Formats: sequence, structure tokens, C-alpha cells
Amino acid sequence: MSPRPSTHDPEALNALGVRLTDSRRPGEAARGIALLKRAHRLGSILAAGNLALAYSERGNRRRCIHWLRKACLRPESVDRYHLAIAHAAGYGVRRDPDLAARLFRQVAGDPSSFPIERERSRAFLSLLSRRIPIRVTASLGRTRPVSQSSQ
Repeated sequence: MSPRPSTHDPEALNALGVRLTDSRRPGEAARGIALLKRAHRLGSILAAGNLALAYSERGNRRRCIHWLRKACLRPESVDRYHLAIAHAAGYGVRRDPDLAARLFRQVAGDPSSFPIERERSRAFLSLLSRRIPIRVTASLGRTRPVSQSSQ
């Protein structure tokens, strides 16, 4: 059994919350979401983005977007990429290619963004400029352009 995290350490609560939201055991995902919310209230930098992805994995687009927007309020947010995808694909929000392009440009030009997200942002910008639709197939972690044959 792992040691209990301090109830006042936001990053420890965030880490445990992520582990529990990934669990398949009944009730643990809800407990994980509660821990992530507490971590966010205590100032965890990553908790809002982790809540967004947890809700996305559960198909709750409205809550996913709510937490993505909160995550993007921080200047060091790594979640702009996922919010850009949501606006490009119309995932939980009205499709807005202009806002998506603006967010993708921010990610592509931000050296603190993950290299894969900078690269994918440039690719999505290319797709948006050619008006190729982007579709989220299951959750924000699984995104692809729509092929010409599937339109």
C-alpha cells in the first residue's frame, strides 16, 4: 500500500488524483476527480488540465472545456494545445477555426510547449489553412484530420 499524500501538498494530491482517475475500480475515478479539484484549489499548476483530460476520457465535454479554460488562465499552461484542438474540432464548444489557429500559433511559438505539441500545432495550422476538418475520435488525447473519403 502506498503512503498517503499530505492533504496540504497540491502536487502530491494531483499525482494521486491522476492515478485514481486512471483506475478501473468502481468509485476510485470519482475519488480521483475530488482529489484533483482539491489540488487545484490548493494551487496545483497541473490539476486543472488533468481534470479536463479526466472528463474528456469520460465523455463529459462540457466539464472538460470548463477545466481546460481554467488551466489556460495560467501563463505557463501546457493545455492551450488541447483547447486549440477543441475549438478546431468543435469538441464541447462551437467550432472556431480562427480561435483554434490563434491558439495553435501560441503553442507552436512557445519554447516551453512540448516539442510534439509544437510540431502537431504546425501541422494542424496547415490543415486549418487548407480547410481540412479536424475530428476528435474519442477524447482530446485522440485527434486526427478527417480524410477526404470519410467526409
